[in-house]
Amino acid sequence: MKHLSKTMALCSLVAISLGLLTGGCKKSEANNEMPTPPKPGPGEIVKTYDVEGMTCSGCETNVCNTLESLENVKLAKASHQAKKVWIVTAKKDLSDDTVIKAITDADAKYTAKAAKE
Repeated sequence: MKHLSKTMALCSLVAISLGLLTGGCKKSEANNEMPTPPKPGPGEIVKTYDVEGMTCSGCETNVCNTLESLENVKLAKASHQAKKVWIVTAKKDLSDDTVIKAITDADAKYTAKAAKE
């Protein structure tokens, strides 16, 4: 059990370090707050996706960094608690298939679909 606790602590430290070093991902709020989508700027839209398989802030960082590497994605925000990912884009024609493929390619355990608005 001690080994598991040390492993989890190390994973948490790595996830936090990655988030601080990359600086890109807008992670979800504190555990007690309901995550909210990011605010789009002028001419931008927010697209929402339901994502299964994210279990921690490291997963959030992984998904966000992957999505922010896509052309036309200005910002990504993920919440493993809400099982949601939001992206901000100025391109209305950014296909859901492209975003979903990026999410599922980030890790085989993730499944995603466009959220019903």
